[in-house]
Amino acid sequence: MHFTPESYLSTFIPLINAECRKEQEIKENMKQENMTLLIDGCYCKFIVQKTNSDFKVNVGDELKFSQRPGLSFVGYVCEEQFSDLIRVKIDVDSLPSGHTLENIPRNGYTVEFIWNPTTYNRMKNALQSLYNKKKSNTIFKYILKGVKETMKEIEVFQPKKFFALNQSQEIAVKAALTRTLTLIQGPPGTGKTMVSAVIVYNLVKHYGKKVLVVAPSNTAADQLAIKINDTGLKVLRIMSKRREDVSTDVDFLCLHKLLNEFFIDSKNASQRNLLEMAEVVCCTCVTAGQKILKEFEFPFVLIDEAVQSTEPLSLVPCVYSPEKLILVGDHKQLGPTILNKDVVKYGFKQSLFERLLRIGVMPYLLSVQYRMHPDLCAFPSEYFYNGLLKSGTSTSKVLDLPNNFFYVCDGKEEISQSRTSFFNKSEAVIVENIIRFLFKNGVLEQQIGVITPYEGQRSYILGQIFGNEAGNLEIKNVDGFQGREKDFIIVSLVRSNIFQGVGFVGDKRRMNVTLTRAKHGLIIIGNPFTLYKNEMWADLLNWYDERGLVYEGPLNSLKRVSLKLLNLKGGNASS
Repeated sequence: MHFTPESYLSTFIPLINAECRKEQEIKENMKQENMTLLIDGCYCKFIVQKTNSDFKVNVGDELKFSQRPGLSFVGYVCEEQFSDLIRVKIDVDSLPSGHTLENIPRNGYTVEFIWNPTTYNRMKNALQSLYNKKKSNTIFKYILKGVKETMKEIEVFQPKKFFALNQSQEIAVKAALTRTLTLIQGPPGTGKTMVSAVIVYNLVKHYGKKVLVVAPSNTAADQLAIKINDTGLKVLRIMSKRREDVSTDVDFLCLHKLLNEFFIDSKNASQRNLLEMAEVVCCTCVTAGQKILKEFEFPFVLIDEAVQSTEPLSLVPCVYSPEKLILVGDHKQLGPTILNKDVVKYGFKQSLFERLLRIGVMPYLLSVQYRMHPDLCAFPSEYFYNGLLKSGTSTSKVLDLPNNFFYVCDGKEEISQSRTSFFNKSEAVIVENIIRFLFKNGVLEQQIGVITPYEGQRSYILGQIFGNEAGNLEIKNVDGFQGREKDFIIVSLVRSNIFQGVGFVGDKRRMNVTLTRAKHGLIIIGNPFTLYKNEMWADLLNWYDERGLVYEGPLNSLKRVSLKLLNLKGGNASS
């Protein structure tokens, strides 16, 4: 869709407001009553009771704790949530006079999740700013109408200790260096973080100007900051105020940490000095709207994981009127998370990357993957990337198991206690058996990931199957593994019914992410009768069946199953 500046503004402002109201409503409904706090130093932990499927806790979320009139204080979520236990750093300055962490009660707290409208305000401010500069901002004109440009030849400087670029990577780098607006499509394992770092390195070396590097999530921004720092450039990582107390792997690059080290009297002056010296500034899309950054020019902007960002969020770093804008992502993987389902039909879930594709801006595809064993790459390449994704990995096997297979389970699906999710006890037991088999064969827990689309199944596996043994074993939904990889991935699909079908397991982009997280081994557990009702999963089941990769029975004596003999189209699932 092509926009005028006026229609762009009038389309997105109401959608931003609607999403904003929905998030506020969800935050207010996340209130927890009669909580017990486990206090350790300036940190506390408590177990949440999830009352709806929208319940999501993020690092940096602000919480208010109230025990009685006169006793309340605030804290910030400081760790990613792997279970129902939330860890919070308490703001000791917010404790009422006469109270310390040693003498406050431990029980009877009401916990409220504080809603913060900063993200939405910055998106609206960015839209208004771009509208006000509509005549002078070339990038904004291209965002509205698209552009047809050609790549030009240019020398690509290779950072020391970096692997040599393959042909598709080098072409993408040259395009980013010579075009005004560039889209780079990076399928799983194709080295898009390295390519982004090489692009940034060359922008600085060729043009000698500052680069602003952003991503919708802190995790992606951290990973890219570390990779760019490896090139030898001067990188500064800017955190939001709410995340300054969270310890990360990029603390040595963070503005707030460097300020503390220098003990400079004038904080604002020292911020400017550090920003002045930086060749590259890394932050989230939202943080790019901080006031301190607006004192500087950023001629080049690179947005990583651009498909996971809503279009208005991608506009926040564009207010700097960059000479070049590079969007890196993969529209075949997960898009942004939208809370208000009503705004989806008006295009709010579509990223800027995707809309530019639709109006004719062609992406540069990174076509060689270095993550998956070739057996794991074969179906995703054929099904999602038109056979264009090639493998640059070894064909050797790690275990005496097929690298990739479907494990038949006709166990019964059940509705979770919260009535908002599903779990499947039989599949959970199979997950446990596979994990223990991997342990016996020398695989470490940090090498294993379990993906399940349902919170009910995740909670059941963690609580009922492994309990205190879970350790560092990661069990997450598909969204939690976006951008991640593990040596071995076990997938529990849960759904097993006659009439209801597969639910949101049937999302094509979720399927792609699910199938492309593993490096050496992928085992999918599910009921073929239920899955066959969905065309996409039927295609995958047929692919497995044609190659003799459908099994049942103990892992040390797997028995091959023929789906054709099961008559899936006419068969019944367990009820």
